[in-house]
Amino acid sequence: MPDLLLLDIGLGRHRDGGFQLCLEIRKTNRTVPIVFLTSHDTDFEKISGLRIGADDYITKDTHIDYILVRIETLLRRTQLMQQEAIDRRTASRKDSDLVLDELRCTANWKGNKLELSLTQFWILKTIIKAQGAVQSHDDLMQAANVVVETNTIAAHVKSIRNSFKYHSPEFDNIKTVRGVGYQWISS
Repeated sequence: MPDLLLLDIGLGRHRDGGFQLCLEIRKTNRTVPIVFLTSHDTDFEKISGLRIGADDYITKDTHIDYILVRIETLLRRTQLMQQEAIDRRTASRKDSDLVLDELRCTANWKGNKLELSLTQFWILKTIIKAQGAVQSHDDLMQAANVVVETNTIAAHVKSIRNSFKYHSPEFDNIKTVRGVGYQWISS
């Protein structure tokens, strides 16, 4: 997908091809900025363009400098929103040395990347997000989208602990609650 789409309402011999293209793009991508730059200047057309998913609607009689500023502003806002989304998906624990990057499905402990499978990342994320509450084997299976024996979850948790212990031999933040599950204890 491009960084921004600049569309006219009329595309070739299709009088409303830009509207149709905008609708199709919005079905697959809700975030790419779409700007209509067109000679169609009725209020109905402007409202229609914005309602079907365009982020801005500019008429062709507008000065080029103004058009460029509007596009720059939209791109800047889009980049800020994307960064905020990344920041929301990147969970940093202030009470520990653990950083989970949910966008990349990676974990770092005291600045070192942990070697975790995707299943192990999901299990760890679930234990961490529970904020000290015990997560059962069923909770962890559901989080990892797997159906396995209880001892398989235990093996994954053991591997997760070993990843931490590789960097910090004294690591003891994942506690086993016998017969129930696992919990994260902040250091």
